[in-house]
Amino acid sequence: MIHTLRKRFILMNMLFVSITLCIVFSVLCYREYERSINEIYGTLEREIFMDFTQNDKPLSIGKQPERKNNNLMPIIYVYEEEQGLVIDTRGFPIDQEDIQQAVQLANQGEKLQGRLSSMHLFYRKLETAQGWKYVFVSSTQMEDTLQNLVTSSIGLVSLALFAFFMMSVYLSRWIVKPVEKAWRTQKQFVADASHELKTPLTVILANIQILLAHPKENIRQQKKWIENTQMEAKRMKELVDDMLFLAKMDADKVEKQHSEVNMSETVWMCVLPFESIAFEKGIHLEQDIQPDLYVIGDQGQLKQLCMIFIDNACKYTKGDVKVSLHQQGTSLLLEIQNDSEVLDKDTIEHIFERFYRIDKARERKEGGYGLGLSIAKSIVKLHQGDIHVVSNSQVGVKFQIKLPIVFKKL
Repeated sequence: MIHTLRKRFILMNMLFVSITLCIVFSVLCYREYERSINEIYGTLEREIFMDFTQNDKPLSIGKQPERKNNNLMPIIYVYEEEQGLVIDTRGFPIDQEDIQQAVQLANQGEKLQGRLSSMHLFYRKLETAQGWKYVFVSSTQMEDTLQNLVTSSIGLVSLALFAFFMMSVYLSRWIVKPVEKAWRTQKQFVADASHELKTPLTVILANIQILLAHPKENIRQQKKWIENTQMEAKRMKELVDDMLFLAKMDADKVEKQHSEVNMSETVWMCVLPFESIAFEKGIHLEQDIQPDLYVIGDQGQLKQLCMIFIDNACKYTKGDVKVSLHQQGTSLLLEIQNDSEVLDKDTIEHIFERFYRIDKARERKEGGYGLGLSIAKSIVKLHQGDIHVVSNSQVGVKFQIKLPIVFKKL
């Protein structure tokens, strides 16, 4: 899919650039052609009237007066007399027969000016008291110039297309990287979700088979399998709810019911339920919460955020857990620290990814799915906050969450 996307990107880019370059160079060539045509006709118009005013009497047959040609293009003058044509080629190498043929072609139509494509000439004629006067200009120079321009344009277009093709190949790799990453993440998400859903479904189906295998037994006798089925169904519902929340976050469809929230009370409410859990596990749960700190947000989501980090700390600590909340400048700093194993750099980089577990075997000894930290990060992002992980031998693992604070008026 990514390879096809890259091909389409390159193809669309090359098609767009090819059309654009062709249009640009076509317009340039056409404008040059129009300029050359206008220049030629302007020269014809100027020469035919200028020469006529300087030569009130037609020249005799065969005379070739010396005149200075101030034009870069070759010009031929032809005058009609009773004895025949008077021709002034001004040094332009052309046969007398070709000139007579050009005059005949110029007289075939009623137009006073035009182009004789077969002879590579432009003409302008004027009727005078002595007869017709003709001025011819060679189009060879113009045709050569236009041919060189077209050839150069084709070369430049080819070179530009090749350069842009190489650039498109490079850009396609760079542009597709986020899509490729999202695609891999999506595939991994589907695979992990399927894996997580498969376990409770397998347990539920196995329990149902056991129940069906003993149709004569009552509910009390089958209570163990029923309760086990209910527990797995609840776990599956929690997983589906978590995935639905993340899907809504991705689609930016999470309902935002933000109001002023007393974050100090919210953190206290989250710490209290874990005191008994910490006592049973022999964990020292320490709290240092500055009172009356307020933020703008969704209280339910902020409570879920705190519960995720405190629950995670209590699960993986080997000693103490500390929860602190303080004001830091214009932000509120929430820190959850636990004495667990030091996390390496690779783990820290992936710790907020969905279904990621430090346990590579994906054993759910603590009942988690690997979605909690990903949900927590989404909630922090939704509240325009920032999250950071510190892990070393002095602090163990510390999660730092910064949220914009609301200053209360006294």
